[in-house]
Amino acid sequence: MRIASLFLQLSNEYMMAVAALRPPAYDLEEPFVNRSVQTVYRDSEAQTDPYSPPYTVKVGDIPEVLSISTLTYGHGLPAGQKEVEMIERARERRQLEAKLMDNSQLTGAKLLAYRKKMLDDAEMQEWARREKEIEE
Repeated sequence: MRIASLFLQLSNEYMMAVAALRPPAYDLEEPFVNRSVQTVYRDSEAQTDPYSPPYTVKVGDIPEVLSISTLTYGHGLPAGQKEVEMIERARERRQLEAKLMDNSQLTGAKLLAYRKKMLDDAEMQEWARREKEIEE
C-alpha cells in the first residue's frame, strides 16, 4: 500500500510540474476575434497575364517570334496542336517567300512562270488543308 501511495504522490507531483511548464491558457473571448471575409472577386479574376517585356527590332531584321506575336496568354498560349500547326504553316510560307525572292538565275518569262507555279502549288496545298480541316 505504501508503494501505491508513493507512486500516486510522485505522479501528482509530475503532473503539477508539467502543468507549470505549460503556457497560461488564453482567454478565448479577449483580445482576439476571428472574422471571415468574402469578397465579390474570385482568385481567377485577380490573376494577370504573364509579363511580356517591350522589345525593339533591328532595321531589316524580321525575327521569327514576331510571326506569333498575335498569340497571347489565354488566347493561343500555351500553344496547343492548332497553334503549333499555324506556326509550322507560317514557317513554310516564309520559306516559300524566300524561294520566290532567291531566283536570281531566272529572268523574264521563266521567272514569272516559276513564281506562278510555286504560288499555285502553295495555294492548292492550302485549299487541301482547309478542306481536310472542314471534314474533321
